[in-house]
Amino acid sequence: MVFQAPHSADEEVITATVESSARAARPNEEVYEAEINEAPRGKARNEKYCHECGAVIRARAVICPKCGVEQAEPPAPDLSSTETTRIAAGICGILFGGLGVHKFILGMPGPAMVMLLVSLFGWIPALISCGVLFFFAAAPAVMHIIGIVEGVIYLTKSDAQFRREYVIGKKPWF
Repeated sequence: MVFQAPHSADEEVITATVESSARAARPNEEVYEAEINEAPRGKARNEKYCHECGAVIRARAVICPKCGVEQAEPPAPDLSSTETTRIAAGICGILFGGLGVHKFILGMPGPAMVMLLVSLFGWIPALISCGVLFFFAAAPAVMHIIGIVEGVIYLTKSDAQFRREYVIGKKPWF
């Protein structure tokens, strides 16, 4: 079947519709019934996507039931980066604990900002109140002590414990 070049926007739409219906009517082209009948959906927690066809399959599936392709094993977690993070966070906790640097390293900006702001501005209420609110002057020192304690805790934990609690679990304090 030969189509003429369209001369207007209406003819272009009609030509495209005729071409797509003619293409769908050809018996020698393979059409997957599942692609036509199933609406796309997201995956649940116990599911994953097939590496080949993109179908949603069980998370523990070894072979995709749709396309038959063997699924690759997920890569093992890189513990060397966890060890590096643990050591860097521990040392920064001990040296710069009051400023919350170790919290920034662990990707916890909320607790890090609390430590930073308390350390930088904790002494201001005591200064303004002429010493009446003297306990605020101790806040920066408390933040530094917390940083030292957390740094020691990070350095004494095993890589697996550290990864589980602080990298995956995002435990914000101690």
